[in-house]
Amino acid sequence: MKKIILILSAFSFALLLANEGQELHQESCLSCHIIKHDKKFYSSRVNKKIKTLASLKTQVKRCSSSQGAGWFPEEETAVAKWLNDSYYHLK
Repeated sequence: MKKIILILSAFSFALLLANEGQELHQESCLSCHIIKHDKKFYSSRVNKKIKTLASLKTQVKRCSSSQGAGWFPEEETAVAKWLNDSYYHLK
């Protein structure tokens, strides 16, 4: 029973982080990124700057700092994870 509760808790936490990443992106990032970014946009870019998960995390941190979002590292990670899961699909 304890294992089931632990698994359900971990799954719920993962969903919370995914939702948090999307919400933070919508609240803070869309003020600069006003062009619709869909899956086709990310997969069709020729000169991609973001080629690794580490570079995506660095870019999210850079944007967070330059815009004064005041995100904690966990929030930056949540946004990078949401972007990667939704669009980039980097390993």
